[in-house]
Amino acid sequence: MKKKILVILSMFLVLFTLTGCILKPKKAITADKFMEVAKKNNLTVIDAYEQMSQYGVIQTALLAKAADGWQIEFYILNTDSDAKDMYETNRKIFEDSKGSSSKEKYLTLKNYSMYNLVSGGRYMYLSKIDNTLLYVRIDDKYTDNVKKIVKELGY
Repeated sequence: MKKKILVILSMFLVLFTLTGCILKPKKAITADKFMEVAKKNNLTVIDAYEQMSQYGVIQTALLAKAADGWQIEFYILNTDSDAKDMYETNRKIFEDSKGSSSKEKYLTLKNYSMYNLVSGGRYMYLSKIDNTLLYVRIDDKYTDNVKKIVKELGY
């Protein structure tokens, strides 16, 4: 009986520890960190602020472009609310492009939201941490390249 109680308490402790780790808020990166990771992965970083400034909510807009044409976009917005709005707008655009055969994942925890869709030969990924947003819409043959970089960025 004591052994059974000890096992149950141990499982509860492990579950509590894992939940604490999973639910810990993520830390948003800076523009400098985005550029550092992009350059480390042989991507060319372009400042796209001018073409996005018309929206009035974007502080920073950076595109990290690969030689073979795909790119990862990184935005710092004025507020968390602005980032949520941009996230939701783009998530709906992605959802509207879903074909009959698609794989979809999404997660929202504390200061973090993520949406991932593979459909019609495209890989689409959105991630929001605080007032930052990472945006990807590429040919799915580049998925592994992008996933590696997204993991390195912490998004």
